[in-house]
Amino acid sequence: MEQLVAGFMFDRFGKEVALIQKARPDWQKGHLNGIGGHVEKGETFHQAMIREFEEETGVHEENWTATVSFLRAEKFALMFYSCFSDKVYDVKTTTDEKVHIVRVDTLAFTTIPIISNLLWLIPLQLDKTIEFPIQTYWKE
Repeated sequence: MEQLVAGFMFDRFGKEVALIQKARPDWQKGHLNGIGGHVEKGETFHQAMIREFEEETGVHEENWTATVSFLRAEKFALMFYSCFSDKVYDVKTTTDEKVHIVRVDTLAFTTIPIISNLLWLIPLQLDKTIEFPIQTYWKE
């Protein structure tokens, strides 16, 4: 089963978020998405989130909160994380995928295309009435 993580680092007020402009896979190419990647063998989802974020932004952060998991039959598991830190202003592009700081209130109006589920996933991360983590599961 493929295991993936994606994270949203917000500034401490939740007004801005770090996103990455994807180069791959093809269906995401050129679009903004959360920052993350594959969970490596022997790694927890949380450890993968820390490692992937640092590899892709140069910023080491351990205070990630698991928020939403998507489990799809026996095919894949995807865990979303969020954190609030002014380290968001230290992120930089370290791979061939460009990192951007985006104002949350302008997500729907960015000039760079955005993966459509972020338009509800990001506000969900900021909803103080939600008890995380939320788990979803669907069969084929």
